Amino acid sequence: MAQQDVLVFSLSRLGPAEFSLDQPTRFQLAQDMVPDSLAAQRSAMPALAAGGFAGRSFAAIIAACNYSDAPITLVGFKAELSTERSRLALLHDSAASPLPRLAAGQRHDLLVKHDIKDLGVHTLTCSASFTCGEGERRLQAQAFTFSSLNPLVVRTKQRQVGEAVLLEATLENATKAPMLLDAISFFPAPPFAAQRVGGGGASSPPPPPAAGRAGDEPAGPLSSYIQSLPLIPEGGASAFLFHLTRLPAAAAGSPGGAMPGASPGTSPSRAAAAAAAAAAAAAEASGALGKMEIRWRGPMGEMARLQTQQISLPQPAQREVSLALARLPGRVAVGAPFTATLRVQSHVDRPVGPLKIAAADAPSPAGSPSRSSSLRASSSGSPSRDGSLQGGAVAAAAAAAAAAVCLDGAQSVLVDELAPRQAVEVQLRMLALAAGQQALPAMCVVSERDGKQYGALPPAELFVDSA
Repeated sequence: MAQQDVLVFSLSRLGPAEFSLDQPTRFQLAQDMVPDSLAAQRSAMPALAAGGFAGRSFAAIIAACNYSDAPITLVGFKAELSTERSRLALLHDSAASPLPRLAAGQRHDLLVKHDIKDLGVHTLTCSASFTCGEGERRLQAQAFTFSSLNPLVVRTKQRQVGEAVLLEATLENATKAPMLLDAISFFPAPPFAAQRVGGGGASSPPPPPAAGRAGDEPAGPLSSYIQSLPLIPEGGASAFLFHLTRLPAAAAGSPGGAMPGASPGTSPSRAAAAAAAAAAAAAEASGALGKMEIRWRGPMGEMARLQTQQISLPQPAQREVSLALARLPGRVAVGAPFTATLRVQSHVDRPVGPLKIAAADAPSPAGSPSRSSSLRASSSGSPSRDGSLQGGAVAAAAAAAAAAVCLDGAQSVLVDELAPRQAVEVQLRMLALAAGQQALPAMCVVSERDGKQYGALPPAELFVDSA
């Protein structure tokens, strides 16, 4: 015969009060400042909520009721919260100071609270150890599950500008209530320093006026103030821009005490500098930029906080050969030819070649042949003129007619062979046809034999003087 449960647990989730308004971003004294009796009808305190959002506090009342016909003694309660992957926290433990007596039909309430940081299914396990009327020591447990949803969708974009990084973060409200942003912080990983340079306004407008209200009704001073706050409406979004710069090696570390593992003869400042340098090198190798922390308030002022995972730069794909811009002249004028120096680098432990560096829109050698001139560069990097036939002159000439900066003369450079890990510099003659901020043509490096593309150089910007 199955043993009858002596203790039965019940759970009541405590959620924030809900105050229903047709227009949460408008505030009218005559309509919204209502008597307490009417406010009590508009607000509701849910006693049981099936789920919640990460970043908010989980609060609940656990009621343990003695359903037996006899009292139980020395009752020790325990409440644990866990996820599918790990145990999170021990919310309550009274085993060291148990309840002396729980009479038949009597109930004992426990209040537990915990900040939810993880997404997914959470399990609250309630257990009790007690002594029944026969003097037998028993243990009884009961589990409750709820889901934690994501209140914010964070989308990031990164763009490297020289040694600096521009990070754009867009926050999308995934809840069914407006959010009032309280603080947006970015904690950079070494060796970066971060500065917020823009953003913060809601990119989505507030909801339209409800039916039956005039759309051109004056908002009033309080409504104007509410609309000036960093409020993200339901389904809306807000964007932020951060400027990340690399700190010098000396400034990347912070002085402190002796680090674990430092030798006794190592000074604290030297050990701290070595540890900071090692941490900066590891972070730079992984492309880590830092973490973002968002704090906001709900409709009734309840605080919530979330921290993102590590935001990193996308890892570049390992290429056999790379192409980069090495040098440009200090001044470029309209109608005056200038020389752009490109660097071709091998990243493999075998010879590669022959290679061709040409405009990215030029067809491969397998395309229709046409007469054009090209330059041939030896592995030492010194170019020499060669009048061989190369494909792509027609397409390159058509693109050059519409481009502000085009190749002048030789439309490609040939590199006979690159030794393992070798780098050579090649030069291309170019001509600027318009003044102002312009872009060089996109270039690529391909195999001269089969047209396989090894790498590409996106258009680089330069300023062209009018004379």
